[in-house]
Amino acid sequence: MRITSELREWIRLEEGDEDTLSSLLLTSAAIIKKATGIIEEKCESEETTALYRTIQKILVNRLYENRESTREIDHGLVGMYVALRTLVEEERGLWIQGKWDTL
Repeated sequence: MRITSELREWIRLEEGDEDTLSSLLLTSAAIIKKATGIIEEKCESEETTALYRTIQKILVNRLYENRESTREIDHGLVGMYVALRTLVEEERGLWIQGKWDTL
């Protein structure tokens, strides 16, 4: 995801803090990959790309706003991870003989 005015507005970031935003984008992409096995380039449809970017915006916002470490589980975000992985697997036809093949 590029540094966009949409993302800047989403997290209410001041102008001139691109280094922080770039770092948070990389971190959020790593979190999504670890949680789902999905990278943005695997999202083939507008639907999955939009879901990926929404998850990324939520993560960037949380990382930016909550700089101290928390161990809370966000069940809504977990559900979004599952939805993203399922949509990408469906797009790629990875449902094989009653089970999901690996990405």
